[in-house]
Amino acid sequence: MAASADAHPSHALPDRDRRRSKVKDIDTLIDRGAARLEELPETALAEPVQKLAATTGRWCVNRVNDTWVLLDEDGLIDFEDSSLGSVAFLLGMYADLKERPETVIKRYYGDLLDRQEIGNGTNVQP
Repeated sequence: MAASADAHPSHALPDRDRRRSKVKDIDTLIDRGAARLEELPETALAEPVQKLAATTGRWCVNRVNDTWVLLDEDGLIDFEDSSLGSVAFLLGMYADLKERPETVIKRYYGDLLDRQEIGNGTNVQP
């Protein structure tokens, strides 16, 4: 019995369309994670991001002109963006490949987000 294309819509798409859809999903995931981190002041976020990169032993984060770059161990650009939040989020995902995005954000940047919420009065206990 042949499998129906309706059972798994992604299997009905040509390979090129599946790849394009997957890239779009990854871009959306990075944008959502980065948006959480972009709420933080860049000066507060830069230090933990650079420390995380150093502890992995595989990456380095630098600012080049107006762009943040994630460099691999060979000094080649792995990712670049004008947003440190995007680089920070992606670095966290690289460091913990098997974790969910929200877990990565909490693990590496949760203390900064908590301080930001307290400073804004959005996480004040009654």
